[in-house]
Amino acid sequence: HFTVDGEGRLLDNGRGFTDGQKEWFRNKETSDVPSIVFEHIPTDDIGNLYEKCNIWDKGALLGDDGLYRLNPEIASGINYTVSEPGTTTEEFVMWKDKGVTGAFFGHIHTDGFTGDVDGITMGLTYGFQFSKSGPYGMRTLELDENGTFETDLYLYEKGEFTLQTDDAVEEESFIDKLINVFMFLCRQLSAW
Repeated sequence: HFTVDGEGRLLDNGRGFTDGQKEWFRNKETSDVPSIVFEHIPTDDIGNLYEKCNIWDKGALLGDDGLYRLNPEIASGINYTVSEPGTTTEEFVMWKDKGVTGAFFGHIHTDGFTGDVDGITMGLTYGFQFSKSGPYGMRTLELDENGTFETDLYLYEKGEFTLQTDDAVEEESFIDKLINVFMFLCRQLSAW
């Protein structure tokens, strides 16, 4: 936490945003300054990088309401968890109003992907602590003085960082797909 003129300048989303934090952000005169948001816990808007799919689609994972994958038209990377699309949070609306061009999150630790939602580049970045199993990685941001930026993800393996590319996303095995089908059927039967 840091202060300028005695006022806090960081938003803490660990316990949810307070009305005071929202009001402070709304009153900021920043709409003409491109900004990037960094938060630990992803907002539900990250789900808008996903699409509903069928079991045989590359990257299909079981969510609460069916099968989902990163939408390959707007996102790329590696994910082992699912966030479902369809939510636009109050925070996202504030970002749009205040000129936010990027929003990046952690928390999931195993996922590393990037995509675009309504003009805001969003993504999850890998964890980098060795007390858990990998993958490990990091994100870089290259800022340009014109207000734009480029971002890349790097995977860490065997003491080296390598640029994550689309071919780094492994094809699921037939067994993985069968496990997804089995889990989906079990969930449907238990809801019945």
